[in-house]
Amino acid sequence: MKRGRDSRWKIGKIAASIRFVWLVCIVAGIGYLITQRSQFVVRSDPRRPTLALRNDSSVTVLFSTGSSTRFTREEFERRFGIETHSIEGANAANGSVVFYGRNVRSPDRNRIVILGTPKRDGASVIEISSPPANSPSRGEGVLTLVLRWNSRPLRDARVHGWSDPEHLLVSAFVTSTRAIFNVELTGAVRELARLPDAIFSLEARRGAIWYITASPGEGIESEPVPPSELHRISPVDGDRLIARDEKRLILEAVPGPKGDVAIYFNDGTTELSGQNLGKRHPLLFLENGQLVMRDALDLVLVDPSSGDSTVLGKLPEGNVEVYEMNPVL
Repeated sequence: MKRGRDSRWKIGKIAASIRFVWLVCIVAGIGYLITQRSQFVVRSDPRRPTLALRNDSSVTVLFSTGSSTRFTREEFERRFGIETHSIEGANAANGSVVFYGRNVRSPDRNRIVILGTPKRDGASVIEISSPPANSPSRGEGVLTLVLRWNSRPLRDARVHGWSDPEHLLVSAFVTSTRAIFNVELTGAVRELARLPDAIFSLEARRGAIWYITASPGEGIESEPVPPSELHRISPVDGDRLIARDEKRLILEAVPGPKGDVAIYFNDGTTELSGQNLGKRHPLLFLENGQLVMRDALDLVLVDPSSGDSTVLGKLPEGNVEVYEMNPVL
């Protein structure tokens, strides 16, 4: 009898031990799954592409985690649908504005702007595909605008960009001087400012025209010299002086979404709101307010509020263009 009781006690003890081990395993497994799930949630957003680097043959996508994937242009456009968009980016060599697409598109990326054949009196013609449904000149999907101001033709027009979804920023001659006009999709034209002769750089960025002036050099083909000025022309306040430097030549200005302007000088330095960011070239601001810069062959992300910087990765070989992907995906 005693031996039987001992056997049953030992069997019960073993069973209890097994149940305890199983319980520990189940608890550990649940904990592991919860940990893995939380890690997945944390890592899912950073895996979205942040920058696309396009060169002559391929597109490299840099992820915020530090990893990268290289695509052919066809693979990139097929995967992300970029062939139907025209993202605004920057040339990595000089910071100038570039578009992933040959035509200037509207902020909603659904309308393409091209220049048509001028009229007999020289008036420039702008053609906009897929205009809004309520457009008075919808025609067969193309809105045609004949540019005249105060009944006078606007000649040799150039479309620089959009001030908002319903207005184009256009430069043209109405006299012997080129001026900036805000052209509404209804056909209404408003002059914003006359341009001076000493301009050597002009671009449309963030709904405004940014241009740089400097004194001409001594020779016909010589480079301009200081003093230099940075101006902004917008429909709100017209032509406004943003910066002036007596000793250096302003080469590039990159405006941000929060009103910051990164200014690049001919001595290789960049200044942002009075802060010297060193000898790095500004390329573009991300929509979250951070600034992408080129430091030799490295792409660097700078936080303007703290001045902290993070190396994002190396630039590919060749002529590289940099685009932010997050607003598109």
